[in-house]
Amino acid sequence: MVFAVGDRVDERFGLPYREGLYVTAPAPERDPSAAYQVWDPETGQPLAGTFVVGWARRASDGVVGRAKLDAETGIKHVVAWLETRPKRTSVEAERVLAAVTDALEKAGATAVTYEDVQRIEAEERSRAALARVEELKFKSNDEMLALLRR
Repeated sequence: MVFAVGDRVDERFGLPYREGLYVTAPAPERDPSAAYQVWDPETGQPLAGTFVVGWARRASDGVVGRAKLDAETGIKHVVAWLETRPKRTSVEAERVLAAVTDALEKAGATAVTYEDVQRIEAEERSRAALARVEELKFKSNDEMLALLRR
């Protein structure tokens, strides 16, 4: 699953791309999960098991929280799809994650794991407490990535 924040996605990632977004299935009203599945216009078929949510699926319209809501909806479709698939061993799953991480790094991107996100959020909470404010967010991706390199 790809979740993007911003008004454009990285076309170098290797997914079908058009006008700043990854391409999703046409006519998703027949199958709501199709709106979240990447579509290959050359074959006229979805890329099985490849989903996009948030701004990777629909560009920002300026409404705060819409990308998060889209991600929450999209993940329900991902989970439903996963429930139809055979279970993988933890070794197989780690192999897939390693391949995705390698592909991201070869494309010049930085893979951010769930554990990394938890670390970023913990640092934001810590900084907010020190500043005695309710919430404090990093100002840039570079600042967050610098934290992860420490």
